Amino acid sequence: MLVPLSTDAPVYHFPWATIALIFANVVCFVLTGMGAFENIEIWQNWALQFGEGLKPHQWLSMNFLHFGFMHLIANMIFLWCFGLVVEGKLGWWRFLLAYLGIGVLGGCLIQVVMLGYEGLSPGAGGASLVVYGLMAMSLVWAPKNEVSCLLVLWIRVFIIEITILKMGVFYIGIDVIFGLIKGFTVGGELGHVIGPILGFALGTFMLRQDWVDCENWDLFAVLKGTYGDTDRFSRSDVKTTATSKQRSGLSKKKKKKVRTKQSKDISINTVRYDDE
Repeated sequence: MLVPLSTDAPVYHFPWATIALIFANVVCFVLTGMGAFENIEIWQNWALQFGEGLKPHQWLSMNFLHFGFMHLIANMIFLWCFGLVVEGKLGWWRFLLAYLGIGVLGGCLIQVVMLGYEGLSPGAGGASLVVYGLMAMSLVWAPKNEVSCLLVLWIRVFIIEITILKMGVFYIGIDVIFGLIKGFTVGGELGHVIGPILGFALGTFMLRQDWVDCENWDLFAVLKGTYGDTDRFSRSDVKTTATSKQRSGLSKKKKKKVRTKQSKDISINTVRYDDE
């Protein structure tokens, strides 16, 4: 078992929202009778129910419902680790929108898929769907950054360093494999697959829109082998432009203003690139 403890990913914003969400989950845990089965009357309306139509409030509430201490603690540990990475790049309010958006949309999709369900089930809950979404966003934005993990093997405990990419592939891959072997349960593997899909899509979209700065260390730069090499491209662009000017063969008098204008454009473009 791998338990994340901390990460070396750059954090540009203090994790106010991550701390607030952990606190909110603990408060909800107490209010719902700790998710114990004997308290089902208290929390059943919080859980995501199947085959009973669409209940939008459950798309949100299910993300704050946990069944027992271990369920809560495990999700909060992962929320802290990957919340640091995502909120560290987005800031508190954009992170909060992303968190709630993944949770609500994920709950909606599961309830829609299960509209025809006719069996008995008290419902599903837990923050793991969103946490897996944050894991996928971290995988897109900081795949090479490392996570310090507690590795538990039987009675032996180790502290190891593992990249976010490897950790994400490990956990998501396990759920996909188990889902294919024994079926995707709505309270487990299905949520653990829908969450990463939503997180990966959102993380990629925000990256393409330049809403997040990964300093060229994102997943796509890693796959292309160009990660962390922004200076090379900057020097190459300037050198190419300068060489084009030398070959233009402009006359001294007639093209003097044109050269000045080109030089000005080069300066503007360079500054704009650095700002991005």
